Amino acid sequence: FEAHRHELYLIGLYTHERALELADVPIGSASIRLTARELEVLKWVVRGKSNWEIGNILSVSETTVKEHVRNICGKFGVNTKMQAASMALWHGYTAL
Repeated sequence: FEAHRHELYLIGLYTHERALELADVPIGSASIRLTARELEVLKWVVRGKSNWEIGNILSVSETTVKEHVRNICGKFGVNTKMQAASMALWHGYTAL
């Protein structure tokens, strides 16, 4: 269980969001374009890293990470980075 805790959490978020919204969003939607840096940040968000940890990994400030997360959330139309991680998986960003 512990090894897959983050994935289970994301599955729960995804399921809850989908049940509430009942939106018909196609998997692998090409309409959401992320920059290379946003993809890097998103990869670490999906893995459960904090903004501070991501900043250290990518050698940028925590403020810079927060800005990338804000942009990612805006592109996915969500409010939190965990929702963004869930939406990334929903949209087919499986290589993260």
